[in-house]
Amino acid sequence: MSQPENRPTLIEGLQNEVSPESAPLLRFITKHASAIAGVVLSLLLILGGMAVWNWYHGGKQKEAREELARINAQLKGKDKDAALLKLAENAPDSAKLFIYLSLGQSAQENGDPILAADAYAKAAKIDGDGPLGLTAALGSVMSLLMQGEAEQAYALLQELKTKLPAASQTTDFKQLLAEAASSSFRKEEAAKIYYELAKETKDSHLANMYEYRAEQLERSAKKKAAE
Repeated sequence: MSQPENRPTLIEGLQNEVSPESAPLLRFITKHASAIAGVVLSLLLILGGMAVWNWYHGGKQKEAREELARINAQLKGKDKDAALLKLAENAPDSAKLFIYLSLGQSAQENGDPILAADAYAKAAKIDGDGPLGLTAALGSVMSLLMQGEAEQAYALLQELKTKLPAASQTTDFKQLLAEAASSSFRKEEAAKIYYELAKETKDSHLANMYEYRAEQLERSAKKKAAE
């Protein structure tokens, strides 16, 4: 099958950035860190929209809410990370969840996966299996992938797959699972996911891209088995 020429922004780096032999997912994740952070944010809105609404409009923790809004609106880069860390230290417990979610996203965008992983882990601990806790766990997956920890990321994605509602298991989620599977030496499983994505989409360019990636993974798996 010939290589498709048109690809959507979030996944356009897959074919060029992911080698069928060594699957350098770290480069792909780093290149698209900002877009991936946006995926986490979109899932935050899907899973926890009502919780966020209640928190902002509940009439409590006004000072922490206003400071978080100011930091997100006015600061960037490491200054933003530092301000969020300081705010988390002094904020009431009921505000920490949202501060750590903001810090995780900011740290990912700034290329600091270790700080992001720590922030998301703290947020996930606060909310557990609640909607925002699951969102934070997904953020942890991104941070693990940015650190090249594909095996841990794959295991966490498998766990999240059993907990996330169907509406949140988007194409992007399935692609992340496929690439984490590929990077943790599960190329046949990754190929199966891409073939399923090809069947699900109504976009012919996307279908071609998914099939092309699946074929790459199958060839790589057969070569490895023959060695």
